[in-house]
Amino acid sequence: LQGVQHEGWRVARLAIGGRFDAAMRSLEQAWKRLQVLGLFHVDAHYTSVRCSLLICSGRAGEITEEMLESSGIAMLVPATAHDLALIAAGARGDTRRAAELASSPWEPLRDDWTQVASLAYRAMAVAVVGDQQEAERTYARLLPYKGGLVMGGNILTLGPVDLHLAKLALLLGRRDEAGELLGSCAADADREGLTWWADQARGLLRATHKQ
Repeated sequence: LQGVQHEGWRVARLAIGGRFDAAMRSLEQAWKRLQVLGLFHVDAHYTSVRCSLLICSGRAGEITEEMLESSGIAMLVPATAHDLALIAAGARGDTRRAAELASSPWEPLRDDWTQVASLAYRAMAVAVVGDQQEAERTYARLLPYKGGLVMGGNILTLGPVDLHLAKLALLLGRRDEAGELLGSCAADADREGLTWWADQARGLLRATHKQ
């Protein structure tokens, strides 16, 4: 079990550093060990982390609804499964499926140790369909975590909270606020040596200035 924990920390450390391919390889090693141990919901935990790495590496379109169903994510956390399916549909440019998923009410998010990660997924899903009301609600719930990292346990990460807040602010038409968030995000990430995330913030800031 201790070996699995260390492998899990390695996945998170690599992902925080923007090394998603290496993190995926470490995840495969951790999953093999978890299978041997026979712990509960192994497939769901593995798939949830895999989805986060696919999203961060720009491969969200590889997430399938079959993957979410067969792993047990859809049963265990239906809100996250719905949001992941919507993110994937948006990444694939599948507007028909995105509209179908958006036609149902937003599933309530659980108030537990996965909340910040769930809010980050919700922020990304909201951006696909441009739902400003849900964007405002998500922003308000994510704001208390400003300045931190999105983590789901000790293994899943989706980068700085401020990056997700900035994207929501842009969706809501608050460009100055988004600019401040992106600037602080880049500065904080630089200070902590998180150059990949700093580059993401600066890239979005430059794109915002060009609009």
